[in-house]
Amino acid sequence: MKNDNNILFLNIFYQLKNKIYKLRHFIKKSNMTGMIVLAALIGVVGGLGAVGFHYLISILKNIFWGAGAGESFLPAVRALPWYYRIGIPALGGLIIGPLISFIVQEAKGHGVPEVMEAVGLNSGIIRVRVAPLKALISAITISSGGSAGREGPIVQIGAGFGSAVGQFFKLNSEKVETLLAAGAAAGIGGTFNAPLAGVMFSLEVLLKNIKLTSFSPIVVASVAGTGVANLFFTGRTAIFDIPVFEIVSIWEIIFYLGLGIAAALVALLFENSLYSMEHIFEKLYFPKFLKPALGGLFLGLLAFLIPEIHSTGYPVMESALHGNLSLQIVLILMFGKILATNFTLGSGGSGGIFAPSLFIGAMMGSSFGMLVNIIFPNISAGPSAYGMVGMGAVFAGAAHAPLTSIIILFEMTRDPKIFLPLMFACVISTVLTTLIQKRNIYTTKLLNRGVDIEAIGEAGILKNIKVKDVMSTELIALLEKDTIEKANRLFKKVFHSYLPVVKNENNKFISMISYREVLNYLEEKKGNQKIENFITPSSISLNEEDNLLKAMELMNNIKIKTVPVLDSKGEKLIGLISRSDILEAYYSKITTNTQNDTILNYSQKVSVEVDDLINFAIDNIKNQAEKEKIKIKKELENDLPSVIANASKISWVLTNLLGNALRYSNKGDEIIIFAKSKEEKDQVLIGVKDHGPGIPEKYQKKIFEKFVQLSDKSEVGGLGLAISKEIIEAHDGNIWVESEVGEGATFTISLNAFYNSKLEVN
Repeated sequence: MKNDNNILFLNIFYQLKNKIYKLRHFIKKSNMTGMIVLAALIGVVGGLGAVGFHYLISILKNIFWGAGAGESFLPAVRALPWYYRIGIPALGGLIIGPLISFIVQEAKGHGVPEVMEAVGLNSGIIRVRVAPLKALISAITISSGGSAGREGPIVQIGAGFGSAVGQFFKLNSEKVETLLAAGAAAGIGGTFNAPLAGVMFSLEVLLKNIKLTSFSPIVVASVAGTGVANLFFTGRTAIFDIPVFEIVSIWEIIFYLGLGIAAALVALLFENSLYSMEHIFEKLYFPKFLKPALGGLFLGLLAFLIPEIHSTGYPVMESALHGNLSLQIVLILMFGKILATNFTLGSGGSGGIFAPSLFIGAMMGSSFGMLVNIIFPNISAGPSAYGMVGMGAVFAGAAHAPLTSIIILFEMTRDPKIFLPLMFACVISTVLTTLIQKRNIYTTKLLNRGVDIEAIGEAGILKNIKVKDVMSTELIALLEKDTIEKANRLFKKVFHSYLPVVKNENNKFISMISYREVLNYLEEKKGNQKIENFITPSSISLNEEDNLLKAMELMNNIKIKTVPVLDSKGEKLIGLISRSDILEAYYSKITTNTQNDTILNYSQKVSVEVDDLINFAIDNIKNQAEKEKIKIKKELENDLPSVIANASKISWVLTNLLGNALRYSNKGDEIIIFAKSKEEKDQVLIGVKDHGPGIPEKYQKKIFEKFVQLSDKSEVGGLGLAISKEIIEAHDGNIWVESEVGEGATFTISLNAFYNSKLEVN
């Protein structure tokens, strides 16, 4: 009987598995039809996520304060003892701090930059566990009184599910990014009853382009998400119940011009103060996992005086838009909300900036409208009209997203008369903030990590560079008649993981062989046998007229780092191109200063935690290390200072060094990555130590040159370490190697420590 049950279970399992394979095949083969089906599924789940997130916040608000969202919240808060009102936001921070620090660091902050980074750098890949944990952490932040909104979390939640679906069906990066954006659109649409705004947010902020192949699935997902959410929120119309918008006089166009200018200034104040506060908290010598609790404590003290700044504050916004608040009160609330949001998100809390932007904009617009109405009572509308437009204008200026702002404010108010002044003020605000600083409230967070999402999005950079302009023509190749032992000797000299194999001196290409393969053959005592006995002809190659985008896609698809370049007939080997070559060409394009011919210009240096740099590098090669059963051990000195660095490029250097160590390690070996401060306390040393064959003394300096001289007649490219050297020297640091043959090698870099209260950049 037990065997029969096992057989039945196995049959069901294999039938289900076959159906999943067939579904995957259908999705891949059907293109748009399959994407629409997946988008509809993602839309339904995104809508349910928006509903669940809403109710989760309400439940947690009742737990923390004894009141849910809406009109009853503020009276319930005011009725509590002073120590509750101060302590509850700190308690919320105490709960979320360890969750963010030790489990899911992507949940920190407002969420949208992490999604933008996934699109720009990671082909739309978001870890599956991010979505549920982001929902929980953000809900705790908001419901415990944190000044944050639902937009950022719901974008990350929906995007996370969309990305997971794309990964499950093993779609290409473009389709995964589309499904990621579809999930974000569904979340926005379901949360704010604004399907058009969901679509526009995904296209304008996340993908930054409009394609038919992306547009249709995103529309389907946004409509589905909104429809599902409305099934639960029955009778839902506009988010805000506000007076009818009106334009009293044609002269008001001048006032809305002034409102756009004022909105730009307030948006800049909000954005720059937020990241200044974040830097202050980063520099505090205080346990990282307790910083959100400290921010919550500061917020509690502020909210004890101004309780209206708690959470999203929609009822307070409506009160201002109805003209129920005085000029003095709305100004206090505007600056109070800016400071409250700084405490919440700057300390490491989790939540969106959309609701705070609306709150700040409503107070700014209302105060502006009151002043205009006092000075020009006969030719201006009341403060309500200016407050409504101010909401959109501040968000447009902060996010550089005028279209999203215009559409979402229209959908949240459902008043068509608001369109013209809203469009005017949003465009003015966006243009001014863009002129003053390139970055916006989303991209600033990425720039602080050294990631320029605008530049990364310009795939045309790689499309316009040909392989022949970048490839290395200084070739070192093995002949198919060479022995495995000879290949081993050559690999030890050139410090490369792959070498080409050619048929004869005419360089007719056969295949590539790796150092790992050579070592395996040596272990099997096949050193005297010829290479031709072990390799098969390879069709993986590039033409010199191909572009770098094609080269990068080929490397990503087949998981290799070096590709041979053949002549126009596809026979003769004329060069090699590596991922390092492409990165070097790319960085030289996006960082070249028109007034200075320097290849690498690092203007975006910020204070970075050494632990974060090391963790990022380890994550990049963790799967490969686990596959080869090589352990990576961290040895970090306590109380290490931060370093002044471009985070993405230093992480790239550390990843490159770990990759080299991994390449020359054997199964079961241990790689150590260490960090310590120098005695003078002005520099931090970060090193990678392996137990490989070591590097002979005569090569220890040459390996950092672009072409390592092996003999009078041959050279080989060493661009990985050469780029690392350029990057470190551009940071006013050094890189060197210490090694004994047979005892392994230790690569060390030095970077400037960061202690000053004010960061100075080049």
